[in-house]
Amino acid sequence: MNTEKRHVRKPHIGKPPLVSWTVQSTLRDDVADPAGYTSFIRTYTEMWPGRYGRLAHSIRVNDWDQAMDAALSLRSSSEMLGAVNLARLALAVEQAIRSRRLHAAGMLLPGLKSCGEDTMSVLLRGSKPAGQQHAGNRA
Repeated sequence: MNTEKRHVRKPHIGKPPLVSWTVQSTLRDDVADPAGYTSFIRTYTEMWPGRYGRLAHSIRVNDWDQAMDAALSLRSSSEMLGAVNLARLALAVEQAIRSRRLHAAGMLLPGLKSCGEDTMSVLLRGSKPAGQQHAGNRA
């Protein structure tokens, strides 16, 4: 009987990019109008403070229905735009809300806010950040 321990290396999974440039490219192609695409990005970034504020407020006052609506809105719009990390965090908040754990959802808000602010900065710059030129394209 072989008692030798085998060390299996787990693949290194890096932090996903803030923005999937593959999704951005597809969106740009789907919109087919540069002004429309730019307007879409601008509207999304302008709506971020309100979306986050509505989510945070509804969690703070224990309004389950409004919290769920705000989390769903943030997640779906972030997925459509390719805001990968923000969509994942919004999903985690959504799952906590769905489980009626508003306190747990509230604990996720600081990270969500930070990620959202970073994501809006990247989107407003409109270019790929260093380090996301290749590997981050597949997110």
